[in-house]
Amino acid sequence: MRYIVFYLIIFSNLFAQIGGRNVYDFLRLTPNARISALGGVNISTFDRDPNLAWYNPALLNDTMHSGIAMNFVNYLSDIHYGYTSYARTLQNIGNLHAGIHYVNYGKMQETDELGNVNGNFSANDLAVVSGIARDFGNLRFGSNLKLLYSTIQKFNSFGFAIDFGGVWNFPEQNTTLGLVLKNMGTQVTQFNKNAPKSPIPFEVQFGVSHRLKYLPLRFSTTLVQLQQFRLIQKDPNRKPQLDLAGNPIPEKKQTFDNIFRHFVFGGEFLFSQNFHVRIGYNHLRHQELKTSGTNFSMAGWALGVGMRVKKFYIDYAYSNYHAVGGTHSFSILTYLNHFK
Repeated sequence: MRYIVFYLIIFSNLFAQIGGRNVYDFLRLTPNARISALGGVNISTFDRDPNLAWYNPALLNDTMHSGIAMNFVNYLSDIHYGYTSYARTLQNIGNLHAGIHYVNYGKMQETDELGNVNGNFSANDLAVVSGIARDFGNLRFGSNLKLLYSTIQKFNSFGFAIDFGGVWNFPEQNTTLGLVLKNMGTQVTQFNKNAPKSPIPFEVQFGVSHRLKYLPLRFSTTLVQLQQFRLIQKDPNRKPQLDLAGNPIPEKKQTFDNIFRHFVFGGEFLFSQNFHVRIGYNHLRHQELKTSGTNFSMAGWALGVGMRVKKFYIDYAYSNYHAVGGTHSFSILTYLNHFK
């Protein structure tokens, strides 16, 4: 606990922005279709899906034993990424999992300072993760270790990160609380050896999931970016607005909008064990990616469906990022011990 508090204090003071100043920002991506359909973040859904351990290692449990999951996301432009994981339970040790998360940014033209094309180059990100979790009654604790590698042209960087997570499960009330400290680590080698090290996107998240007693619905609320209260960044180049008399118009207070940006909402309609429908809303994503000058935008909304086909669980999600389009996510999950 002392080490967790130490990391929290140090890293929360280092990171004043949530984007644009970090290395390995691909850790913020959502590689799983189910979580994408729930708004992109969920750390409190407690069931047998081994993909959940990527978001909160404390969600690892015995029901994930021998589960193997494969995920693919067709991102914007020709970018694509994916995640593959495997979970196993070892007696007297705990619940373990391992996975690989990759991002391929496609081919890009390499030009000189005069615009002459000299060929193509590519860029890739890779994270190798392993984690463990154990339970203490209704409480579960877990941790992930991530080895990080990024490359662009002939430049590359290596780093590592650690997640600490906790889950408080109330099975009689169908309620689960989750807390996770994500991406506490450092960049070991830089793309440019003479440049200073860049911070990793550290984040604190808290979530709650509850399944209704008389309706086939499980809803989740996740609070994100808790290490930083203010998520609305003022534009230093913004010119003051003047009224007809030439007096400056005071800016509107944005306290409610700022608080609401910390919330991600998701709902799963569990019509049967073989068919689920999901919906999610991410207000931070909505506010940052909506088209300016319009009163209505679907940015930040997501929809998905999950079904079981014999021994395989198949999930699909569509996440709306912008007016130009969104992302399509596909996931498939099975358990090796089902084939014995």
